[in-house]
Amino acid sequence: MKPFIISHKIFGVSIHFELINEDSYRNLSRELANYPSSEASEVVIKEVKDFDTKLLSANPKSQIETSEGFIIRSLLIDCHFKFKEKQIVAIDFKINENSGIRKSIRKQVNIQYTNRTENIGQILHENVLVPLMLLRSDRLVTHASGVQLSTNKAILFGGTGGVGKTSIEIMLCQDSDNQFIADDICIIDEKAMVYPNLNYPKIYAYNLVGNKELKEQLSKDQSLGDKIQWNLRKKIGLDKVRRKLDPALIFGLSTKEKMEVESYFFVFRSQVDNITIEDISPESATNYSSLIIKNEYSVLYNHIRWHEYNRKALGMDVLISEKTLNLKLEELGNVFFKSTQSYLLKIPSNMPHDQFLSEFKKSLLERI
Repeated sequence: MKPFIISHKIFGVSIHFELINEDSYRNLSRELANYPSSEASEVVIKEVKDFDTKLLSANPKSQIETSEGFIIRSLLIDCHFKFKEKQIVAIDFKINENSGIRKSIRKQVNIQYTNRTENIGQILHENVLVPLMLLRSDRLVTHASGVQLSTNKAILFGGTGGVGKTSIEIMLCQDSDNQFIADDICIIDEKAMVYPNLNYPKIYAYNLVGNKELKEQLSKDQSLGDKIQWNLRKKIGLDKVRRKLDPALIFGLSTKEKMEVESYFFVFRSQVDNITIEDISPESATNYSSLIIKNEYSVLYNHIRWHEYNRKALGMDVLISEKTLNLKLEELGNVFFKSTQSYLLKIPSNMPHDQFLSEFKKSLLERI
């Protein structure tokens, strides 16, 4: 059977997808539709039933060395990263989906009310596309949301999970003519230009507080089961349930392939009395960003260390090393943050969500 083909330019890289599951193809086609199409093929990402390759070692069992690269196994997805001249040229993947009743149960208990096939767009963004950018020598990955201003420049909001990055992005995109760039991860090239990351934003219940427009959009076309699951999980906590939304339905999308970044705010909750904004140096910004992304992708970093160990024990060349990744984070980070004004945005830990957004918006308007 011929594979289902999808080709798009994502983060400035022409990527060719080949899928064997028709449902996966339909779901992924929908979630990648906001990216420009592409005829070229720099990297091939292929869905497989199993990996057809020679296995050289497995230490631990989740890290398998092959003659072409290495396989990372997880409960969610298995990925085979293939290299040529120490650059990634292809990735084979296998989503570990159950069938029948177990597949249905997984959807019912999932925070997003999706099974893995329905969630393929997010799975591939987080486990294939972002790792691909992390492992490339010409892309910097930073944990941030972003919007494009009317000046056609971008403003990014970095930090750890749950500090308010998505809330700021939603506020700025809904209240003005700003355009959506990214919800969670921003990809930057060696010339300090940021690319839109059109992975569907993850909207939590707390993002809907006081936001009638977003609430209506989220509940539109919801099934009865979807509504019941949402309300049940919401009772546990506003951070215990979320849904994905096509950014084109709720925001304006940037039409630019990439753009300059005007400002970068590290959102930081601490025991302060009021919101404060402090200038920080490019060196500090580079360090903060590196520490955050290493933590966010700590599992990938562990696999890189295991790859080094396995290759050395096998007497083979290491294809990618932790040292190489760290040097890239430092070099590209310095280039990026030297061209961008960076700030540390301190927020009182106990400040109510709506008050934080209102007061920050006033402070932000004075600076842009």
